[in-house]
Amino acid sequence: MPFIRISLRKGRTPDQLKQLTDTVHEVLVRSFNVPQDDRFQVVHQHGAEEFFYDPQYFGVQRTDDLVYIQVFAGKPRTTEVKRAFFKDLSQTLATSCGLSPDNVFVVISTSGAEDWSFGRGLAQMLGDR
Repeated sequence: MPFIRISLRKGRTPDQLKQLTDTVHEVLVRSFNVPQDDRFQVVHQHGAEEFFYDPQYFGVQRTDDLVYIQVFAGKPRTTEVKRAFFKDLSQTLATSCGLSPDNVFVVISTSGAEDWSFGRGLAQMLGDR
């Protein structure tokens, strides 16, 4: 049940955005133990005047192709799962989207089942139907 927020600079085509979001979901299913039909994503595109980053923090060489990916997850994953996800995501985005692994910035946040409503004002993860 993750909610994915992808932020990047304006300039990508609709096909490029679809490839990016499809790839993120593919890796979530494969490496983050997400069901195939559990897809909730939003893309935010920003002008240069509202998109900032350090080009060399931690020795990584970032460019204006940088993509921020926020994963809001409802259940915690182990450190091993997270590490495998980070690696798989950066490698798969490089292959499918031509995105340098240096330009893949990921943050995972978790919350409890009581923090989610999937519609109708219900807390489905707590058994509301």
